[in-house]
Amino acid sequence: MTTSTTSSFLTEKRDFAPAPSPMSGFAASDRRHFLATVSKTIDRLSDRILQKQGTDEDFLFLGQLYRFRGETRRAQKIHQSILARPLIKKAIEIETQTELGWDLLSGRHDDLGEEHFQRALA
Repeated sequence: MTTSTTSSFLTEKRDFAPAPSPMSGFAASDRRHFLATVSKTIDRLSDRILQKQGTDEDFLFLGQLYRFRGETRRAQKIHQSILARPLIKKAIEIETQTELGWDLLSGRHDDLGEEHFQRALA
């Protein structure tokens, strides 16, 4: 009797409302202003990191921001440059492989993204 209950529970159609977007309560002009502000902030942060030759963690974060902004190629280049460094900590290498996997998935390169996830697990 338990199996029939479980079976019907799994096949029962449920109506779940999607989670509202954090920006749904704002007008379109407010959203554009917010995104423009975020973009300017990313540019300023990028300039500072590049001028001061930031740490590996700084570059990981910068790559994430570029991916957030939709610049997957730029994020890939940053993450690949971290992996190309001669002395890289194992933890940074694992995190960078994972970030590069996300970059590639965002750029629709599923097979290459999966390969970098496998390298992070190895």
